[in-house]
Amino acid sequence: METKYALVLTGSTLPGFAPETVWPALAAYFRMEPAKLTDQVLVRAPLTIKESEELGKLQTLQAGAAAVGAEAEICAPDGRPALFVLLDGTPRGPVPRVFVEERVEHGLWPDKLMIAEVGSNQWRPFRELSPATPFVPVEEVAAEPDVAAAMSRPAGYAPTMAADHGHSLAGVRAVDESAPVAVPPPGATVHAGF
Repeated sequence: METKYALVLTGSTLPGFAPETVWPALAAYFRMEPAKLTDQVLVRAPLTIKESEELGKLQTLQAGAAAVGAEAEICAPDGRPALFVLLDGTPRGPVPRVFVEERVEHGLWPDKLMIAEVGSNQWRPFRELSPATPFVPVEEVAAEPDVAAAMSRPAGYAPTMAADHGHSLAGVRAVDESAPVAVPPPGATVHAGF
């Protein structure tokens, strides 16, 4: 079983970029109307905008977003349910649980942040979330390690790709016009819808 990765649009701009130029450029990059990006995506950011087993594709999207000044992060969900978070009184997400854990761990969000698992109707403080054992798929282990492949990459190797300025997010379910995108107020039932 391959690892699945998630690209999370944080809703923030990178240093040195102005929001009034970033968001229209990001909408053009994703081949969508600026109003649609604002009304259906940014109001829910941070938000997982794409999941894939192909890390290279997500890195290309991330690089394209960065080229216009939009911050996006790649993380590897661990099989636990994704979370909605309540920021400034507004439900945001869903985002992978590991994304929320990392932000709380680094002090970017407080541990009293209100969260709800996808499919749940209960908001509760993040600190009350039981540290469940993450789902770890059973994988076959090779009889012998591939030493040649391990030695062919320098330490700290991370694949990089040029920005794909022709990519379209038309197929991404988070921005699908045929599906209503409604995030409930605090206390209401939260359904994934994705």
